[in-house]
Amino acid sequence: MFLSSLPRGLILGCHLSCETRGTNLVIKNLDEGFTHVFDLTFDSAEGLTEFMDDPVHAEFSNQYRPYLDKFIVVDYELIPLRA
Repeated sequence: MFLSSLPRGLILGCHLSCETRGTNLVIKNLDEGFTHVFDLTFDSAEGLTEFMDDPVHAEFSNQYRPYLDKFIVVDYELIPLRA
């Protein structure tokens, strides 16, 4: 897997974990054919902005985008259900 060769902290402002893997448990093709997820967690909205503006992120995206049939980006804020 190409991610295992990336050094930690390569992409500024985020944590990219290559230490966990999982199996797709979706039934009835609800995953629409998607097979991989990059799950990035930022400490703040500023961290997300810093990541988006990072030239290493742009280089990574430009290098791998030609190999993707389609992709989805979802940005969301985690809100605790209970205080």
